[in-house]
Amino acid sequence: MFGFPFQAEIIDDSIYYMGKEHALGHMAVELMNSIGDSDLLLHVTAARFPIEQALDAMQMSCLDEAPFTAVRQYLFWQLEALAQLPPFQGMDTAAEQAQITELFSPETAKQIQAWQKLQAELTANDPTEAQIRHILSLPNAPEAHPGKALFDAAKGYLRFCLELLDDLADADWCFRPFIRCVNDLESFKVDKLAGLAGKLFRKTGFSARTEYEIRTYEDDDCDVVRIMEFSNYRSLLMTDFFEGIQWNHYPRRCPVCGRVFLMEKAYRQKYCTGNAPLELTGGRVFACADWALRKESGFQKEAAEASEVKRIYTNTTGSIRKYKSLGTITAEQSEAAKRLALEKRDEAIRNMEYAAGAYPVEMTYSNLMEEVRNGAEKNH
Repeated sequence: MFGFPFQAEIIDDSIYYMGKEHALGHMAVELMNSIGDSDLLLHVTAARFPIEQALDAMQMSCLDEAPFTAVRQYLFWQLEALAQLPPFQGMDTAAEQAQITELFSPETAKQIQAWQKLQAELTANDPTEAQIRHILSLPNAPEAHPGKALFDAAKGYLRFCLELLDDLADADWCFRPFIRCVNDLESFKVDKLAGLAGKLFRKTGFSARTEYEIRTYEDDDCDVVRIMEFSNYRSLLMTDFFEGIQWNHYPRRCPVCGRVFLMEKAYRQKYCTGNAPLELTGGRVFACADWALRKESGFQKEAAEASEVKRIYTNTTGSIRKYKSLGTITAEQSEAAKRLALEKRDEAIRNMEYAAGAYPVEMTYSNLMEEVRNGAEKNH
């Protein structure tokens, strides 16, 4: 069954496992996107209580079969969720489900109960140490009973699943603030990235066994291969993350689609290489970077048009003040013209089609004053 210890190889800025090459740092990215895209954490953590119940049932002198076999469905849910995450993406989920079904079956429960009964009989008469050694040496001794191996396998699997829940929650708690804070760095060099990680993660200890191998290829090239064996999921995630930092690989969130992507030495890359959400683009397909550029150009165009609207308004009201001071128009006409100019300016700001069409024509001094005089005549 899947589990740890888990082995991976690190060569330069890549990590290899299950026969595939990945850029260092990719695990945090895939984890955060899987958590953000689905109810992964919900499905995984929903299994905690049933798993704890099953473990409690196994601690009893006689196994309670009901919670032991009921835990299977929750383990299936956890398995489906984990299959979205590295390094579990390549596992055979159908085979894993079959093994879970067998390990937590009523038949297994009966085998464990039979072994527990033998255990109880061994200690019932308060035997001496010599008698215990004699009983254990017999072919039908409790330690040789198949229920003992099944008990150990089931208990080990359930404990592994609980540790995995803690590792996932811990990783989510660690990576989320890093992704949130990374954009505030003054630069994205290794020392700044490591400083941020050190501040957020503080002292991060994890268990891993390391061996080195010099691997030579047919063309006489060779690599120093670091072969690492990880005892738990957290140690694998953290090693991949911190090794990635050393190569300037780090997770960053795309401001367009909100997904996390892996930066690989492109210090100023702001957007991921995926597509912007269709609900954002009106159903049209745009890469996130292209959509951001399009929006930025649109904002610049709108700003330029708004600036032209205000320039025309300023020129027209300047003419109104000038001709009022010369006595060409009355104070009442001046006030009416300024009110009308303000209304037209506000409409142009709200309606860019009007701003680009009728607004410049209507806002010439002669046209505006003609409209003011026509309005005054209608009122009389």
